[in-house]
Amino acid sequence: MVPDITNQHGFYTDDQLAAAVHIASGLWVRLDDWCFGLAEIGHRYARVLAARIDERPVSFAYLDGDQNASYDLITSDMHPKILHSSHEPISTNPWLMDQLESWGYSLSPQQAILATIYAQEIGLRIGDQVAARRILSWVLTYEGRANWVCRHRQELFALGRAPDWRAVV
Repeated sequence: MVPDITNQHGFYTDDQLAAAVHIASGLWVRLDDWCFGLAEIGHRYARVLAARIDERPVSFAYLDGDQNASYDLITSDMHPKILHSSHEPISTNPWLMDQLESWGYSLSPQQAILATIYAQEIGLRIGDQVAARRILSWVLTYEGRANWVCRHRQELFALGRAPDWRAVV
């Protein structure tokens, strides 16, 4: 079921709706999100929720946050890259998951997917424990910072630069 949303009070501008893209729900994407760049955390990785706004098919990017998920309209200027096929969901990297468990870490399903995505991005080789530790550090850091950016976009715009991450996450 695709949610129907009414654009009451003009929350989305005509330009935003014209630039909105439609991607199937459940897929993972990599986005060029301006706020993520400003916050110096790189690309945005997110799951997709397909919806309709005033009968127009659109998609939203989200991560399950520590409090509430934040849903942001995906537009063409974000250059969405689908990270897997709709027929083959992302499966986690078994060696990486075993390695992290042996170190005492039990990742959430979302963290396991993010770890696998990042492992693919950096070209993780089986047996590379240094890279596995780097991936673990990246996942734990990225998830917290990504959730903060999604919940504090206006604050980030006003700040005009990356926050002091030690003070906010």
